[in-house]
Amino acid sequence: MFDKPQAEHKWLEQLVGNWRIEQQCTMPSGATNRTEGQMTCRMIGGLWLFAESSGESDEGDKWTCVMTVGFDPKRNAYMGTFIGSMMSYLWPYEGTLDESRKRLVLDTNGPKMDGVGTSNYRDTIEIISSDHWRFTGELQNNDSTWTMIMDGAHRRQ
Repeated sequence: MFDKPQAEHKWLEQLVGNWRIEQQCTMPSGATNRTEGQMTCRMIGGLWLFAESSGESDEGDKWTCVMTVGFDPKRNAYMGTFIGSMMSYLWPYEGTLDESRKRLVLDTNGPKMDGVGTSNYRDTIEIISSDHWRFTGELQNNDSTWTMIMDGAHRRQ
C-alpha cells in the first residue's frame, strides 16, 4: 500500500527548508497590506509537502497558515489544501506544472471577497532559483480575467 515518490513528488523537494517571506496583498477594493514572516517546509513520506508559515502584517495582525501539496498519480494532478488563521474556509487545491516545470499552478474555488457566493482562485508557486521562489494568488473576475491579489517572495534563510 505504500506509494513511492515519483518525479512530481521530487519537484516539491526543492521547497524544503526555512524561508523568509515578504508579501503584499491587494484586495479588489484596492486596499493593500504588506506582511513579513517565515515559512518552514518539509516532506512527509516523500509524498507530501507540508508548509507552515507565520508572521505579522504591517498593521500588527499576527497570522499562521498551513499548506499541503502532493501528487496523485491516479488523477495525474497535484492535490493539496490551504488553511489560514485569518479565515474559516479550507481551500482544496488541484493543479499541474506548466511546460517550463518552473511554475506549479494550483486551482481552487472559495468564498468571494464580499462574502456573497464563490469565485475561482489560483495560487502559483514559481521557482526563481534554488534560494528564491514566488507565491502569487489570483482571483477570477466576472468577465473571466484574472486579478493578482497576493504576491510573495520566499528567500532561503
